[in-house]
Amino acid sequence: MLKIQMKVVLDHWNRLETELGQAVSLEGGYTRDQMVDDLAALEDGVTGVTVGVSEQERQAQVRDALKTKLLTRFDQAKNKLKAQFRSTRHAAAVPRKPDATLGQDKTLAALEDLVEVWKTLNTDTSLPTNQRPMTIARGYTQADFAADIAALKATYVALGTAARETKQRRATRSTPLSGLAKRVTQYRALAKSELEPTDALYATIP
Repeated sequence: MLKIQMKVVLDHWNRLETELGQAVSLEGGYTRDQMVDDLAALEDGVTGVTVGVSEQERQAQVRDALKTKLLTRFDQAKNKLKAQFRSTRHAAAVPRKPDATLGQDKTLAALEDLVEVWKTLNTDTSLPTNQRPMTIARGYTQADFAADIAALKATYVALGTAARETKQRRATRSTPLSGLAKRVTQYRALAKSELEPTDALYATIP
């Protein structure tokens, strides 16, 4: 809405200067060209926020997909342990499966606990050699699980970075936004001071 209003102001300002035959300025010598620059900065800020929000959404989708995959693998690994290693210390050490709604720290803690249990099991020479290293569906290994956890960690970092950058872009955008709103008020007063109420331009002061 302000963007549209600013363009109306700029158009009126241009016609006012044409009518007066000279350039006019606001408080602090602020000119029409400066308003053009500030409007461009505002538009850049809006674009930056839009890009930031899109990146947050993309990273959130990646995070959710990885969590879903890892929690599925968690169930598969737990079931394999029950099937082949139920009476061992490894099965007893399996952590509680994290709920899908849990935050970053608790989710990663449970996943990393399981990857360590899996790693220890693979090197336990007291277990049958034909059951080690343990794999689950489609030959998925402990190394695969560790790699997916690393990918999830990286996604959490990327998501946090995107959130901080978007917040900063919003803050940066608010500066020209508030400044332009003030200039609109000043321009309205200036136009009224330079025009007669009977002038055609007076009736169209934004």
